[in-house]
Order: sequence, then C-alpha cells, then structure tokens
Amino acid sequence: MTPEAALEALKAHIEPGRAAHVAAYMKVEREYLGVPLPAVNALTQDWRRSLTLEERVSLAEGLWRTDIHEARIAAAKLLTQARIKGDEPVWRLIVCYVADREWFIQKAVAWWLRELSKHDPKRAEAFLAEHGAQMKAFARKEAGKYL
Repeated sequence: MTPEAALEALKAHIEPGRAAHVAAYMKVEREYLGVPLPAVNALTQDWRRSLTLEERVSLAEGLWRTDIHEARIAAAKLLTQARIKGDEPVWRLIVCYVADREWFIQKAVAWWLRELSKHDPKRAEAFLAEHGAQMKAFARKEAGKYL
C-alpha cells in the first residue's frame, strides 16, 4: 500500500461540505478532505490487519508527510495497537510527532501514550522521562493519566 493509494481510498469517502466545517473547527492551515472518522477507522483497521509492521510504519510516515488532516489521523491510527513486536520504528515516528507543537498533534501523542500506559506503563514512563519536556503541559498530564 502506497501513501497515494491510501489517499485515494480516503478520498472515496469524502462527504461534500464536511471539509470546510472541519477546517473551521481545527483552525490549522492544512488540507482537509472531509472524510468522517468512522471511514478513517474502518480503512486503517483493514490496513493494520493486512500490512506488516514495516509497511504500516512506512505508510504512516508517508501519510503524515502529506500534511492532510485525515491522512495524519490515519497515520496515527496505523500505529495504534496494544502491543507491537519490534516496535522501534513506531517509537522513532512518534518521537517525530512530539516535536510538532500543534495542539491536536500533541493531543494525539498524549492519547497514544495514555493507551500504551494501560498495557506497558514502564515504556510509557520511559518515553515521558526522555521526551516529556518537549510536550506541552496538557499533553504530559494526559499521557500520564494512568501512571
């Protein structure tokens, strides 16, 4: 699966008029397609099942770089899983998300870490110890909610 093919799959679910509404709500300058979250969830769930970890990380990175709202959501969802064996590529990609100071990105990283802390609190604590200073205060608090 290429980022281009994934974008085409996302675009097949565009709801006319939705992009303008989401853009107004987000208030961040980037492209919005107008794809509802349930469609993004369904697509990424299928991709997580059918792609290897290496393919998922590569696709997530490619989607992230598009700077398209729904593509970035899909990128984050491709890496959502309770346990991922051989997860170093996932961690490297999440570290790149931490550097992005945009509120919704910080929120996504925080939620990812919060969910991880339910299954692997030591790994979440280690991540926060190493990278927490780069996160906004609200994101650090949310990430550590269950620690």
